[in-house]
Amino acid sequence: METLRGSITSVGFASGHRFVIGDWPHSPIGPFADVMWARPDGKRVLLGEASATACIVSVYPFDEVLHQVVTAECDGRNYAVLSDGLELDMKIRLARLSLPPRPR
Repeated sequence: METLRGSITSVGFASGHRFVIGDWPHSPIGPFADVMWARPDGKRVLLGEASATACIVSVYPFDEVLHQVVTAECDGRNYAVLSDGLELDMKIRLARLSLPPRPR
């Protein structure tokens, strides 16, 4: 079993575009970042630097894989994701979440 340590962040827009960013400082292939871009037409595109990236994140089916460098930087509140043709700048706000008690 291979282990990834890092974070997953997602964002969606009214236009129908959705992005899931994986930022993995520790992985079997070394540090990397990837983006799953779900287009409004339902197609899923993986943006990642190497074919090994696609193998590691192949938990999800992709219609297309674009091999390109993806960088993800987070300073705790601001998150920037860059690749060829994609630039996401996000501000992270933590909201209080009240969950119902767990059933016994």
